[in-house]
Amino acid sequence: MGGYERKGGTGMRRWPAALIAATLIAVLAACAERPPAPLAEAANGRSIVLGPDPGFDPAALPKDWFVVPSRGAGTFKVVDISGTPVLRIEGADGALLGRRIAMPLLAAPYLHAGLYLDPALYSGGPRDGLPRGLRLIIGFKGGTSGGTQLLDRVFPGDLPLHDRFIEVRLGGLGTSRAEDAQVELAALSDRGVRRVLRPPSGGQTAQWHLEAIDLAALYAGYWPRDRMARVEVAFIAVGGLQHHGLPPASGSTARAPAGYVAEILLTR
Repeated sequence: MGGYERKGGTGMRRWPAALIAATLIAVLAACAERPPAPLAEAANGRSIVLGPDPGFDPAALPKDWFVVPSRGAGTFKVVDISGTPVLRIEGADGALLGRRIAMPLLAAPYLHAGLYLDPALYSGGPRDGLPRGLRLIIGFKGGTSGGTQLLDRVFPGDLPLHDRFIEVRLGGLGTSRAEDAQVELAALSDRGVRRVLRPPSGGQTAQWHLEAIDLAALYAGYWPRDRMARVEVAFIAVGGLQHHGLPPASGSTARAPAGYVAEILLTR
């Protein structure tokens, strides 16, 4: 019977393979995440990922929600704009606010999001050459032929368990005038493969962008050999692109917010 030989002390100890397997299964069971609650479904098969509700508090999140890093809750606030509660994303520290879900990708293959870029984020000239804007991180699991590596499941890191992820970015570089900023919608795989979903253009700040993204088509383009029928959306997170930004205006301690998110939906 196979096993693992451990040297040390006065001799050699041989661990049976069955004992190793049983130990790892016990560790995995202890690390397993509980199934998330079903998403609320609106009309026409639209499942709501992010509302947000007026009482939503990033500092006291409901179950299935998370912030990474944990100290990043102050980056997010719910504010009222013309009678509608929206999520304000402040600063540029790269923090993410997300929700764990378990939605079969082919059951709701389209992602809809209402995004707003604050013009003050772009005016005043670039400082570090990094794009400014908003990003959505969509995590997936279940479609790979070999599954996630064992150690990834034992030590999953800050984000919920996932096999793959796609980052969708709405952003661009800073300029001397916000209206001149070239903002694009692009997707990046977890391996850094980039796809432009909408080419760069000016005049994209200070207005709501109602984005509709075919997640299933994006996933199939990145990973054509995966078993699409088994892929689940494991989580969706939102945040600002990390950059150094510009210093606050004279006499102020506030920096321009990255922007606002009104709603995130998954639809059929």
